[in-house]
Parts: sequence; structure tokens; C-alpha cells
Amino acid sequence: MKPMIAARYASDTKPGSTIGNTASNTIRIIKAVTPMTTSRSRASIHTLFDTGGYRFTDPLSSAITKTRIVPWYNITVMDKTASLALLRTHIHDEHLVRHCRATGAIMKSAARHLREDDAAWERIGILHDIDFEQIHGDSKNPGGSSRFGILTNPSYMQQHGAVGKEILLLHGIDPDEAEIIRRHNHLLFNGSYTRPVEIVLQAADSISGLITACALVKGGHLSDVSVKTITRKAKEKSFAAGCDRDRIALIAPVIPLPEFYGIALSGMMEIRGELELS
Repeated sequence: MKPMIAARYASDTKPGSTIGNTASNTIRIIKAVTPMTTSRSRASIHTLFDTGGYRFTDPLSSAITKTRIVPWYNITVMDKTASLALLRTHIHDEHLVRHCRATGAIMKSAARHLREDDAAWERIGILHDIDFEQIHGDSKNPGGSSRFGILTNPSYMQQHGAVGKEILLLHGIDPDEAEIIRRHNHLLFNGSYTRPVEIVLQAADSISGLITACALVKGGHLSDVSVKTITRKAKEKSFAAGCDRDRIALIAPVIPLPEFYGIALSGMMEIRGELELS
């Protein structure tokens, strides 16, 4: 995967964080902490990272001092095909891939409605769960609830999003987009969303599953789903119970809820073949 724009990373200076002053030295370190072993991967890293006296660190690696990565310039601008290819290197469950496709389609449709960057919003939607299989142990055991409804397992979903951000930075994704993906973990950041892109991502992440469920009860025919169908099913708390209605409701200040249902449905209709719906 070749970056369109070369870039440097500078990091906060801390003792022991220096890796070296040559790109080849950077390659050697990255190979030690990531699965990038092919000559093509090494060539990509050689292009992406020019240490030039700066310092590069991997916050996920205990072998290197943890420091904050600060982007100097944006690097890679991925289209949909490249984004899906990157997603598939980390996600192998087809249901999850379809969820990410659907979320991307809804993000794209909403961006067009709001006159935002539809390609960037689609990319964010596609890649938002890129770390989900990697942190599966972090996501499977929420534990029981206390009398106040607080999960008793303090490690539940603590890595989701943060790991995704670091994966994306290593692949040259715009740091702002990577940060949006880090913050989409609502169990950590709920209540702090103010940017339209973050709010839409919250709603898209949940509404995608609700609309898919609506299609499945109609024999997989997404074309038979209407805004009225979604509105009715959204009120049935037992229907697609895993689709968080509170996250969907966050969209109201940005797009009125019934209108958002239509925008989301339209986005998914555009790629219904990719979602194995008709």
C-alpha cells in the first residue's frame, strides 16, 4: 500500500525513546513490533518514516518507551477499495465486515446530506472496528452489573478504539480520522461528542444493525424496508436489542431522527449487494 504523500512523525522527547537517524534503522525496529515482514511492507515503511533525527515510538510495544505520536503531515488517502483491503487484513468475520461496510455507507450518505467530505466519512465508517478481532478478549466479558448498573469488569472494552488508532497510524491514515475512530468507543467517551462526524458515527454504528435486522425479517429484502418500518422497529426494545437506541438518538441535534432513518436506509441501499441483501 503506497502512501500518496510522504510524511514524518515527531514525538515527545523522553529518555530512551530515540530509535535512530536512518530509515533503515526505523524499519528494523518496526519489524520487531509489527507483522510487517515483506519487502513491499519494508518499502512502504521506508517511504512513510524518515526519522531524520526525530523519534518514532509504538505505544503498543513494551520494547519502546511510550510517547505520544505527533503527526507532521497527513500521509495516506485511501479510497473505499483500499480501506476495505486494509480492514480485511485485520477482520475476518464476514458479519463484522458487512457491519463496517454498512456503517461506511451510512456515514457517506449523511456526509452528502451535511455537505461534508463523504469519502473521508465513509473511510471512517469502514475502518471504525478494525481492531475488534485483535482485542476480542477485551470485548467479550463485560461481567455482571452492580446495583447501579455499572459493569463489574473494569477491563471491558478499554482497548477498543485505542488499538484501532495505532493500527491506522501505522498505515498512514490521517491522524484526525484515527482519533475519531479511537473516540468512537462510547463506553469510554459517551457524553463528549460535539463534532458532527463523531455524532453521526455513533448513530451509524447502531442504526446499521437495526436496518439490517429489519431487512432480515423481510426475507433479506432491504428494498422492502421503509422509514416507517425502521421507526416502528426502533420503538420495540426487544427487536435487535444490541442496537443501542440511545446512540442513535444522539443524531437529533444534527439531523432529525426520521430524516436520518431515510438517509441511513438510502446509504445502505446503494451497497445492498455488498451487504448480501436485495
